[in-house]
Amino acid sequence: MSHDHNAHLTAAAVAQLRNAVQQFDAVHVYGMPQGYGWGYQQMGLPYSHVMQAQQQQMVNALQGMMMGQGMQYHQHHHHHHHHHQGGKDVGRSQPPLPPLVPADGSDSTSNPSSSRPALDQFRAHGFDPVQTSEDELVGNVVSLAMDQDGSRLVQKKLREGCVTVIYNEVIDVADTLMTHMYGNYVVQMLFEKGTDEMRRQLYEKTRGKVRGLALNTFGCRILQQGLKGIPDEYGDMVVSELEGHVMECIQDQNGNHVIQRCIEHIPSKCAFIYNSFPADPTLLATHAYGCRVLQRVLESAVLNALPDTPIPKLIVTLLSKFIVLSCSPYGNYVAQHLVLYGPPHAKGEILKATASRLPELSKQKYASNVVEQMWKVYEDQRDRFLEEYLSGKPPVLIEMIKDKYGNYVVQQLLDASNLSQLQRVINSIDPYAPQLTSMPSGKHILAKVEKKRAVLTGQKMR
Repeated sequence: MSHDHNAHLTAAAVAQLRNAVQQFDAVHVYGMPQGYGWGYQQMGLPYSHVMQAQQQQMVNALQGMMMGQGMQYHQHHHHHHHHHQGGKDVGRSQPPLPPLVPADGSDSTSNPSSSRPALDQFRAHGFDPVQTSEDELVGNVVSLAMDQDGSRLVQKKLREGCVTVIYNEVIDVADTLMTHMYGNYVVQMLFEKGTDEMRRQLYEKTRGKVRGLALNTFGCRILQQGLKGIPDEYGDMVVSELEGHVMECIQDQNGNHVIQRCIEHIPSKCAFIYNSFPADPTLLATHAYGCRVLQRVLESAVLNALPDTPIPKLIVTLLSKFIVLSCSPYGNYVAQHLVLYGPPHAKGEILKATASRLPELSKQKYASNVVEQMWKVYEDQRDRFLEEYLSGKPPVLIEMIKDKYGNYVVQQLLDASNLSQLQRVINSIDPYAPQLTSMPSGKHILAKVEKKRAVLTGQKMR
């Protein structure tokens, strides 16, 4: 390879790194709504530390790309990125960052000189698993795993039970494949389909690398898969390597999923997570990723007794901030979880905090979701809630119908009431029907009222 070619590649790689770092800045510095994220200093983690860690991660990824998989970069950097859909989505709604290694599906992302001819035989029959024998895989699995279509082929062969051949080829380079945009899916499936001994060897490949994997777009998926049914000694390994990095992981778009899975799959070992939480848990609860972690904590507290942890105290603090959480874009999810999964004393606290404030909360964008949840879950309180909604002339219910958020709460009242409650709601709406027909939300409620009236009439006729 000529010196000029190398210079061209390096310049392209540097440009890509600069672009990636700017993109990171945009997501991590400007991506949080004002007033809801926490300051890095508040979390006890210097902002520069996070930046350095993320930038180093990008540098490492690029070096890996240049050393073995990225020699075609300069030819393709104008192509759009295509995401591989073969594996488990890492998050509920967070889109992954664009991959550092470009891929257009027509080209291998591994070294063209070694893998192109090898992959041509598979490309000729469209990567068809039926036409691919075990013998043909020998010597080609790694090249296939690092190609978009090839990775899918290997996954299909794993599903068909061709585990040993694939494992034997992959195990020596498994740590490289774990952070590869296509290779990671093959390792995930080996965790799923492999024998106990194969899984042990894969866990060994993560030793000393857990934090790096947790913060990596593809590596975090490996840990999420590996945490399912993890043997005790490797659970301890994960804990020891993530200890001291919990808050860093929680505020990372990849790492937060790993912390969530720890809480789900190794609950008895999670004291290291709980002990890392800030003194004021509302900082976590009102954060885009922190709120997810707290939701897992509240679910776990129901399934696993956590008396010797900071969790009971944390729940008490969250309950004392129930209204603040309810009105937050992310905190409202934690407030809903307190309604759904809170300990026995939570209900009384929540009812006390929201007493005489339900109509007002019903008209708030985020709190209205919490009020709906309360109506669904606290069935024995519905008559008391109706006293609030039906008081006044006109009843506050009518203002709620006119409100763009409040009308959803009224729909919930109509949908989840016993017959006498339903009759009361309909009776309070009827006199105001003429003024409600002129607005879209009013029309919608009146149509629902007519459907429910038919139900009531049908009940009376029986």
